[in-house]
Amino acid sequence: MAFDPEDAVFYSLPEDYSAAGEEKDRLIHEINMDLRTDEHQKAINDDLNYLSARIGFGTDYYEFNHVGVQAKTATEVISENSDLYRTIRKHEIVLNDVLKELVKIIIRLGITAGNVLKEDAEVIVDFDDSIIEDKTAERKQDQADVAMGAMQLWEYRAKWYSEDEKTAKAAVASAVQAEDVIK
Repeated sequence: MAFDPEDAVFYSLPEDYSAAGEEKDRLIHEINMDLRTDEHQKAINDDLNYLSARIGFGTDYYEFNHVGVQAKTATEVISENSDLYRTIRKHEIVLNDVLKELVKIIIRLGITAGNVLKEDAEVIVDFDDSIIEDKTAERKQDQADVAMGAMQLWEYRAKWYSEDEKTAKAAVASAVQAEDVIK
């Protein structure tokens, strides 16, 4: 039985086939029993590369090996300046303006409907890249920077808790005061 019905399989028949006699049931046999796993794995990887390139992930985003299909980590995606990372950035540029305009339209509709809204409100779109960027590693690096004094604690709070400078400094000051009381 052939491995794949679409594969070309070659069989060998002896020249005197009609005179073979009682061994006729054993005349047809496969010559090459190799499974060609490397070729199959390469073909699967080629198909995965084609698929991922077509949907904007770039080539080599997925890889099929003896473990199974694996995607690249966030760090690999960024460090290789991959097609996926560039595609996401291109989409964010377009989406940023579109989303801001959409919010302004909704505000104008709300005003028309009688709601009290600020038409000139600043709209900020903050794309969460936690799927692409390794936020955990970045946060740990910032914590290490605070510990060695390269980053102020209020800067850390402002970045990771989305606080403005004044709020972050006040929170740090109150935490220091609370710590002094405990001591």
